[in-house]
Amino acid sequence: MHIACSVPQLFGPLIKQVKILVMGAQQETVLQNAIRLALSAECPDSVMFRNHCGALRSFDGRMVQFGLHPGSPDLVGWRSIEITPDMVGHRAAIFTGIEIKTPTGRIRADQLLFLDRLRCAGGIVGVARSVTEAVSILRTHVTLPDME
Repeated sequence: MHIACSVPQLFGPLIKQVKILVMGAQQETVLQNAIRLALSAECPDSVMFRNHCGALRSFDGRMVQFGLHPGSPDLVGWRSIEITPDMVGHRAAIFTGIEIKTPTGRIRADQLLFLDRLRCAGGIVGVARSVTEAVSILRTHVTLPDME
């Protein structure tokens, strides 16, 4: 199924409503929610999940780590693609990681390392600073840009 309107046309009003509803939320969280909505509509061959990473102290005082791995991207999942001619008709899932950053957000060294390792292993990776960039990562297999 292909949606006839563009991402800004489809989600522009919704994104404004989300911003109003999440007063006090981090700008990156608002952007991430808008990206997740757009990816589900614009990239039906992909499945992306929010990857919460961090640590907290449990009620009994133990440190509990959660998330995929330190430095792993904000969104993880896969894109299903058709593969080689001898496998026509079969689908393969390519592991995908998208790190979400605001326009001024900086990628940490551990995040860069995780994305680079994933890219080297054949995954689809990228850093998205907008809804349009996130959709582009899944549609065009954009790889990690060089770090300045």
